[in-house]
Amino acid sequence: MKSILVIDDNDDVRSVVVATLRQAGYAVHEAGNGRDGILTVLAQKPDLILCDVQMPGMDGYRTLAAIRKFRSTVAIPFILVTGSTERSEFRRAMASGADDYLMKPFSSQELIAAVESRLARQTHMQSDAFQQIERLREIGLPQFTPEPALTRASVAVAA
Repeated sequence: MKSILVIDDNDDVRSVVVATLRQAGYAVHEAGNGRDGILTVLAQKPDLILCDVQMPGMDGYRTLAAIRKFRSTVAIPFILVTGSTERSEFRRAMASGADDYLMKPFSSQELIAAVESRLARQTHMQSDAFQQIERLREIGLPQFTPEPALTRASVAVAA
């Protein structure tokens, strides 16, 4: 079962999104702010993150940037959710490294479609990476023999 983290400061919105995702068969974790979201990501390693953009303290962009700094969480698909209809907001989300952008209000179908699309893409990318590793294993990786380290004595002898 795939797990999803929902980060949103609005309890009502978060509850509806969590209920919709659980009904669709996902394991869902939730956080009410960016800081708690980051801690949950590090502890739970969800398969996907849905995060509101406008939250007090730490907005969605800062939350995304912090999550992308950790090697263990950098590749988790991240969907930013916002009430803004500004085109510049969409561009900012993509430039910040978000994998998708969902505008409020959205239907249950739109939410599930966005989640399934991102999870399918992630699965495809993981499968491609595994196949590349298998091909390298089949052809054999070249052996690496390091050069002996130079010491002051060897440099003095060479001179």
